[in-house]
Amino acid sequence: MEGIHKMNKAIKILKEHVKKDINVDQIEILLHLADNEPDPVSYSTLSKLMDKPKESISMNINILGEYYIKDPTNGELIDTGLGMVKAFPSSHDSYENIAFLTAKGTKVVWILNELIK
Repeated sequence: MEGIHKMNKAIKILKEHVKKDINVDQIEILLHLADNEPDPVSYSTLSKLMDKPKESISMNINILGEYYIKDPTNGELIDTGLGMVKAFPSSHDSYENIAFLTAKGTKVVWILNELIK
C-alpha cells in the first residue's frame, strides 16, 4: 500500500503545481524531457519513444507549454498552457520541432522524482 500512498501524494502535488488537468501522455512527455536534460528532444524522438503520432505529441506539448487562444468576446490572446515546456523549430531540420522543460516543468518532475525515491 506504500506505493499507492506515494502515487496519491504525487497526484496531489501535480494538481497543486499544475492547477489544470494533465493526462498520462503529458506526464510521460515531461519524464522523457527530464531524462534527456539539458538537451532538447525532437517531436520525432518522443513519437517513437511513446509510440504516438507526432500530431499527438504536438498537441500535448502545446498544452504543456504556452498555448494561446483568442478570446471570442474581446479578441485578446489568453495563455491556456501549463508553462512547463518550451518548444521551437530545430536548427538542424526545418520540418522538425524540439522541446525542453522550463524551470516550472523541471520543478514538477524533480518533486515527483523525490516522492518516488
